[in-house]
Amino acid sequence: MNCRAYFPKSEIAINYAPQFHPYADIDRQVIGSDFEKKSKIYFHGRCFALKNQAVWDVPLNSIGEDTYLDRSIHHRFGPGSIRNIFDVHINYHVITSLLTYLKIYYRIHKDLLELKTKNPQFDQNREFSKTQLDWRYIKTLSWYWLFIFSIYYLLRKISRYLFKHNLIFRHQDIKTIWSYENK
Repeated sequence: MNCRAYFPKSEIAINYAPQFHPYADIDRQVIGSDFEKKSKIYFHGRCFALKNQAVWDVPLNSIGEDTYLDRSIHHRFGPGSIRNIFDVHINYHVITSLLTYLKIYYRIHKDLLELKTKNPQFDQNREFSKTQLDWRYIKTLSWYWLFIFSIYYLLRKISRYLFKHNLIFRHQDIKTIWSYENK
């Protein structure tokens, strides 16, 4: 379930968006500008370094901040306003169970719905944040990782279906589904 974290090149943007590429051309990272232009250069979650606190617009009732904030920044400030940094070390909590996986992706699903509700014109910006697995790259990995990515792919498809049709977590308060022991 954490396979994308081990192989950053395994996930690429669905839509090519050259208006987001100035950073890749000006300030190349170790991963290389060719890959960065195919990646989700303009979005990222997990960790933020904000120069201005006014950028923070996450509503109090939002479950999480990483999915909501990066898309909100792009929506409000436009292309090139946020960048995915590949050559930095970030410690995060790995997904250790299927239940944790479902909770995390349910939070992401709810954050995206919140952003869409708050900003009806968000749909056109959402197209730029969509990603897909790069099977050409994944097929260059060992059979073990190809199998792991296949399982991950199936899990993502199933969970998206469950969330879209409200078949899981529908009678629970969102704050009980996603909560930190500490933050």
